[in-house]
Amino acid sequence: MSTASNAEKTAYRLLTRMGLQVIRQYPINTGRHVYFADLYIPALRLIVEIDGGYHNSKDQQRKDSNRSANIRRLGYHVCRLSNGDAKNVQKLQAKIKMMQKRIR
Repeated sequence: MSTASNAEKTAYRLLTRMGLQVIRQYPINTGRHVYFADLYIPALRLIVEIDGGYHNSKDQQRKDSNRSANIRRLGYHVCRLSNGDAKNVQKLQAKIKMMQKRIR
């Protein structure tokens, strides 16, 4: 578990203002690993991961891809956002609405 970044806090506030129930640092046990999702929207079974700058390295992108695949195998949907997109209300709303359409 980690301390929430400013982008995570902002995204949490924006998502709750959209009327969504959001859980921070939601534990997901894959059987081999326990991951802590930055944000979880139970009504959509949607994991929202906020990616800071270090997620741009090839090694971290590989790890993120494996993590997302393991989480999807459990029936969750995964949405990854950059710090900038997580803080931008229009981009965040557009991404969540797109995911809602895809999920439902």
